[in-house]
Amino acid sequence: MILKISYNRIPCFLVMTNFDCGALSFKDCINYINSKKGIEKILIVDDDPVLVQTYELIFEILGYQAFIFSSPVQVLSVMESLDFDLLISDYDMPDVNGLELVKKLIEIKPDVPVIICSGAAGIYRELSQSPGCEHPVSLLNKPVTIKKISDSIEVTEFVSKICAFCRETKM
Repeated sequence: MILKISYNRIPCFLVMTNFDCGALSFKDCINYINSKKGIEKILIVDDDPVLVQTYELIFEILGYQAFIFSSPVQVLSVMESLDFDLLISDYDMPDVNGLELVKKLIEIKPDVPVIICSGAAGIYRELSQSPGCEHPVSLLNKPVTIKKISDSIEVTEFVSKICAFCRETKM
């Protein structure tokens, strides 16, 4: 399932496969969402040096603690030991793409939400048809701006809390 969410007129896409929420209690869901901490620490992966510098500035301005890497291979070697609340990754990178990072993340930190940034339109279909990718993934079209990234983090945080509620209350 691909959900298109507009938040402050910024489109955000959420790709969910094999995800069942069952019967939701709206009141219980809202109480759950309000009880959970927000995103504070972000792991960022992009092989473009200009975007790495841009991300450093964006996350400093937004007040998040950011762990920024330009090598997806390096991130795979340290991902398990880092404490982070959100993964933001480029999709098209050498050696390891964003989807492969998501698959590794699911193995070691299944509750961490993901935003994949891409300029490629075909990524939506690839993510939705990927076997074993049951993790909700928000997609952000490049170029990124401070407003687009801030809005996407807010939407992703909200949706990930709903997904966590669904996982915990699944019958």
